[in-house]
Formats: sequence, structure tokens, C-alpha cells
Amino acid sequence: MFKLELEGSGTKITGAQWGLFDERLITGHENGEVRLYDVRSLKSPVKRTTPHKDYINDLQVNKDKTMFITASRDNTAKVCWVGAATMVG
Repeated sequence: MFKLELEGSGTKITGAQWGLFDERLITGHENGEVRLYDVRSLKSPVKRTTPHKDYINDLQVNKDKTMFITASRDNTAKVCWVGAATMVG
């Protein structure tokens, strides 16, 4: 086990999953934000989006790691493409 400190976090990470080819780390945050990090550099996030108005309870990737779904205390679930961190539908 190791501790990973991500630059630019500033808010509690409530969930994390590996992205496609394990090159991206997808994090969900207490403020409803989702961030994509390039694990080779772990500098500031490659992409940020705020699909929710409240705490993200869960974040899961699909089998081929091209999409992920988030669930939030705002009573919504959102589906995103991993590569672009854009909402589907």
C-alpha cells in the first residue's frame, strides 16, 4: 500500500478507478467533480468535469474501461467517456 498525493486535489477523493490501459486515474470528489489524471506525471488533472451537485458516492468503469458511471448524493447517476470525460446522453 502506498500514499498517492495528487496535485491540485484540494477536495476529498471519494472514489477512484483505473482508466484505459491503466494510464489514467479517474477520481470522484466530495464536491461532485470528476478528474482524470495521467499516471505517468500525476501533475494537475488532464481533464475536469462537474457532473454532480453533491458528493460522489460511487464511481465504476465498464469492462473495457472506455466509460465510467458515477452516483451522487444529488440522486443522479451520470455516464462519461473516459478519454474525453464528457457526459453521454
